[in-house]
Amino acid sequence: MGAPDSPGLQRRVLEAGLGLLARSDVPVLENFSDQDYRTVNEKTDCWSCPVNLPPRTCWIKYPSEALAREISLLAPCRVSNNAKTGRTVFGVSGLDVHEIVTFINSFIADQSIAFSGKDESLAQKLKFAADDLKVWYYEAASLQPGTISEEISEWFWCETAAGETLLQLASLMKISNEKQLTIIGNKGIVPRDFQHLIARIKD
Repeated sequence: MGAPDSPGLQRRVLEAGLGLLARSDVPVLENFSDQDYRTVNEKTDCWSCPVNLPPRTCWIKYPSEALAREISLLAPCRVSNNAKTGRTVFGVSGLDVHEIVTFINSFIADQSIAFSGKDESLAQKLKFAADDLKVWYYEAASLQPGTISEEISEWFWCETAAGETLLQLASLMKISNEKQLTIIGNKGIVPRDFQHLIARIKD
């Protein structure tokens, strides 16, 4: 949907998506082509993270140990950004960000962890936790005006310990003997554009 607070682009995306409902050659998959969006991309200065996080080379073998540090550094940015926008979409998991990290790392360490959710399965809870972790980081990183979502996604999946942790999570879910974990691990944790990064976890 593009950068936050871009109603013109978001309307065009929705209209293009709704336009696909009239198609009879289904299923259909199309790239969104928008000249105005390309122009914004070309004119916008390259985005960078609002704080200096430890480089990937420092934590690649033990990303879980870097998560707390990243969250500590990014927390003021997220507070400032949310105060400015007056909204957040974080919270679908019902956990705070530290509980999310503990929960995901517990599964990575032991896929047979006990889970007694009343209204959701372990797979669904992991999905919600992963979504919330991504939202938390995206809200922290969107502090700068004109931020492009593609740049934040590239940063999250390629340069953060959080992204590396979710790649580990997806790789373990994909090989699970539990069908629902496998399905969500294949399609619900890592976006299609970054699925190829899961291979490096196995290497």
